[in-house]
Amino acid sequence: MRGQLKLVTSLPSDKAELDVRIRVANASARLIEDEAIQFIFQEMEDNLYKAFSGASRPDQVEHIWREVKVVKALKENMEWYANQRESLAKRAK
Repeated sequence: MRGQLKLVTSLPSDKAELDVRIRVANASARLIEDEAIQFIFQEMEDNLYKAFSGASRPDQVEHIWREVKVVKALKENMEWYANQRESLAKRAK
């Protein structure tokens, strides 16, 4: 890990940022395509929706709904980064 950090920080800042973004995009693509990760996201969403439908107090509903939005945003961000791989790779050349 430290070796990777030194490598990234030793590059010019714009190149380092692009390299980091490419690594994040590649990792996101691997994760979001993994069946186990897809299963985990689906389970989290299902469980939160069940909890949301069973909540009786307004503060519970608000809290659970925020969690639903966080899980959805995480998944959407991973998908967005995964979809950026091609354009980032073109910029790196």
